[in-house]
Amino acid sequence: MRAIIYSVDEDKRVIYIKHQKRLIQLLLSHKVATIFLPILQKGYLIDVDVKKVHAYLYKIKTFKQVTSLKPYRMLYDLDMLRLDMQDFMSHIQHFVFIDFEMSMPGYQHKGYFQSEIIQFGLIVTDQTFKPLYESMHYVYDVNRTPLTERTKKFLKLDQETYDKQAMPYDLLYETLAYIKKTYQPKWVVWGKNDIQVLKDSFKIHKKQPILDTQDFIDMLKLHKDYYHLKDDLGLLKAFLMYYKEDIAQSHDALDDAKMTLKITQAFMKLMHAHRRYLWNTY
Repeated sequence: MRAIIYSVDEDKRVIYIKHQKRLIQLLLSHKVATIFLPILQKGYLIDVDVKKVHAYLYKIKTFKQVTSLKPYRMLYDLDMLRLDMQDFMSHIQHFVFIDFEMSMPGYQHKGYFQSEIIQFGLIVTDQTFKPLYESMHYVYDVNRTPLTERTKKFLKLDQETYDKQAMPYDLLYETLAYIKKTYQPKWVVWGKNDIQVLKDSFKIHKKQPILDTQDFIDMLKLHKDYYHLKDDLGLLKAFLMYYKEDIAQSHDALDDAKMTLKITQAFMKLMHAHRRYLWNTY
């Protein structure tokens, strides 16, 4: 739907447009209103995807463009943002696809619980997603605490296997430092939890932070921005968007890192195709 804004009611989160001498209401969700209401004014041209509620009320699902006509100025363009995203990703020389499995509180635990990394999996690739290095290990938490029953059940891991295979946290820290120095990569995760638990681990183990937020690419956030999704998208569901395979999520750090790699490959392929379409359109 393309229309000129007749008026804006910020309190009601409603945009009014005129159609055949009638006022039509376009309702914004709280999240969409937070982003777009500050830039919307009477007389602006908008291009939106909507869902019809009844004849004179629609819910806005997605803003595609917001344009000031006098003077002419493009204030928001979803397709151009997608082009910028694809351009950013295409200039990265090395990726690290990384995933962490974390400790979980016991079933009867109440109050605060500090999750810690107990397994990591990572794959370093070049720009074409050719694997250059791969690693997976269990690691001890700071106090070498026995795993809770919830953790063991979720990861399908027994205490004896963990005790035999787990390594000191220094192994993870030194691996990250080596990769950063050698490749200067972007670190690709699915969701912000992995970023936060790694930041926490530096503090818990009293290590100098070697990675910060700007070093990471949250592939979940890119999907939400690109597809304009309202809710979070699970890793397995995202994988099944691109690949028609009979697969279950194993909750193994290396397997999940590999899944994130394959999602990113498919996502980049889709963005390249979309880019060709957009450049032929504009």
